[in-house]
Amino acid sequence: MFEPSGEFAHILRDHGIRHLQVALTAENYAKILRGLFPEGRGMIVNLSVDVDSIELMELAQEMGVQYLDTVFEPWPGFYFGSTLPNAERTNYPLRERVRELGKAYVGGPTLVSCCGANPGMVSWLLKEALLRLAADTGVTADPKSREDWAALMQGLGVKGVHVAEWDTKVSAHAKPQGVFVNTWSVDGLLSEGYQPAELGLGTHEKKLPPNGHTFDHGPGYAIWIDRPGADTRVRSWCRMWGSSSGWWSPIMNRCRSRTITRSGPTGMPPIARLSTMPITPAMTRSCPCTR
Repeated sequence: MFEPSGEFAHILRDHGIRHLQVALTAENYAKILRGLFPEGRGMIVNLSVDVDSIELMELAQEMGVQYLDTVFEPWPGFYFGSTLPNAERTNYPLRERVRELGKAYVGGPTLVSCCGANPGMVSWLLKEALLRLAADTGVTADPKSREDWAALMQGLGVKGVHVAEWDTKVSAHAKPQGVFVNTWSVDGLLSEGYQPAELGLGTHEKKLPPNGHTFDHGPGYAIWIDRPGADTRVRSWCRMWGSSSGWWSPIMNRCRSRTITRSGPTGMPPIARLSTMPITPAMTRSCPCTR
C-alpha cells in the first residue's frame, strides 16, 4: 500500500500489509509501479487523489496487470489554480479520456473505472429500481444488454433519475475550531465543491437552466453550469427525511448521472443528477466552500 503519511502505519503493520511511505507523482509513478509487477501479474487498486488515473490505466495495460478504481483523478493542478476554461475543468473531458482509452485497448487486461459505492453501486441500484418498477406496472422485463436496459427505461416512461444523498453520521467528538472534517475524502469534497456543476441532460428537456452550457466536443450527453457545485443548491428528497435542499455534486455526477444518461435510448435519454448533503460539521465555516 502506498500512503505518504506514517500516521496510521502501525495499523498496516499489525495486519501484515506492506507499507510504502511515498507519494506517487508524474515523475516517479511508472518506475515505482513497474518494480512491483516484474512478471506482469497482479492488480492495481487505485483509491488515491491527485494521481492521474488515465496514466495508471495505460501503465497497467503495458505491464499486463488489471486495474480498479472508484473514481478517475487528474494530477494536481486540475481542480485548484487551473488556467483551463471552466468547461475543461469539468469531469466531462475526464470521462471522455477514459472512454477513448477503452477503445484503444480492446482485449487487454481488465480495467474497471468508477466502481465504488458511488459512483458504481448506484448503477446497479438503478437497474434494480427499473426491474421493480416494471414488476409493479405489469411490464415483462428481462434486459441483457445496454440496449435492453435503455428500451426498458423508455418503455417505462422514465425521464428523470435523481440520486439523493444525506449523510446523517454523528461523531462522538466535537469538531475542533479551524479543522475541516468529513466522513469521506476531504480532498474529494473540496475538489468537487470548486468544480462547475454538471448533470446529464435528457433530450426531452427543451431549454438549458440558468448559466447552463453544452459541450462543443464528444457525444454531448451532459451540460455544465457556470457556478461551483458547492454554490448550486437543488431540491432533493430522501425516504427517511422527506424534502430537503442539497448541493449539486459534480464529482458524483461525473460517472453516475452521465453513465445513466448515456444508457438511455437514442431517442430519449433521461435527465440525471445527484444532490448531496454532507454531515453538518462539514458545512460549517471551517469549509472554504461555504464562506
